[in-house]
Amino acid sequence: MNGKLLAVRTPARLGAFRRSLQTWPRVYWAWLGLGVALALAAVALLRADWIPWSAKGAYSDLAITHWPNAVFVQNALRETGRLPFWRPLIMAGAPFAANPLSGLWYPPNVLLLFLPLPAAFNLLLALHLFWSGLGMYELGRGLNLSPGAALVAAIAWTLTPKTIAHLGAGHFGLVCALGWLPWVVWAARRAGQTGRWQAGAVAGAALAVQFLADPRIAALTVPVAVASALLRRRTRDEGANPFARRSPFPISIAVSGGLAFLALTAVQTLPLAEFMAYSTRAMLTPAEAGWSSLPWRYLLGVILPDRGGFHEWMTYAGPAVLILAILGLSVLGRRAWLVLAGLGLAVLFALGMNTPFY
Repeated sequence: MNGKLLAVRTPARLGAFRRSLQTWPRVYWAWLGLGVALALAAVALLRADWIPWSAKGAYSDLAITHWPNAVFVQNALRETGRLPFWRPLIMAGAPFAANPLSGLWYPPNVLLLFLPLPAAFNLLLALHLFWSGLGMYELGRGLNLSPGAALVAAIAWTLTPKTIAHLGAGHFGLVCALGWLPWVVWAARRAGQTGRWQAGAVAGAALAVQFLADPRIAALTVPVAVASALLRRRTRDEGANPFARRSPFPISIAVSGGLAFLALTAVQTLPLAEFMAYSTRAMLTPAEAGWSSLPWRYLLGVILPDRGGFHEWMTYAGPAVLILAILGLSVLGRRAWLVLAGLGLAVLFALGMNTPFY
């Protein structure tokens, strides 16, 4: 019997291998070109006297926050042999381990301890941009896009002006967290597709790593990931039998994902929960919290680039991306309304105080 199974499976594997070879001239040359471009960019990024900086920026968060944090951790380890949980350098001191943007608990930041600065920052930024593009490519393939279309989506996502604006502003943790967004959505979609608790745990783990990079981006990723998992579950159930009642979303996925997230982020969430009661951020009024709400006129920035504008209000996507997005909506049929509804909620959230809903 084993011989028969082998005889059946081998031609199938050979057929898949032949099909993969046929796609090489059409798609994989683009990956080769992208790899060469990244290698050339790495030569510039790994310079020891250069960091990303906005052309018209007066400062960079990487220079005034993330770089000093890395030096502080290096000095503490060299002098005491331990990670610093308290930072005594400003006034009477402040919790360092509880600061969600200290980067103390984000695993890839270990490179900052062994490589010279700022080359280590540049290397991490380059790796996260590549990781972000690879994640979007995998997500696109999971959405049944062709290899070429998935590659276009990956490039458009990685090099979107919004990401580049934050890169220039020195938002190191934010850019790293964006690199995990496609992977979290991909893992959540997989969990919805398989209905297995192990897949839910993988999604929770990916979200945990993103949270340790920047909790704000993780909070914005959660609704997208949940919607992706729920929609995938609905599509699979209805595709199997359009007259059958949809099975409820497995509770085991949510439980395993939540437990994995809490276990991997406890080192950050527990001190942060205690610190929040004493932080001045906890006393912000709604008006203060929404001071950088997107002005209405910046919705025109989707089609009109604001060169040298405020990075928080960067909305430009580029005409090619917009045209492809419209074409993509046109083939979704009724599901396009779900995408447009999500886009509408995102716009209302960005406008913040400039709408009566805030």
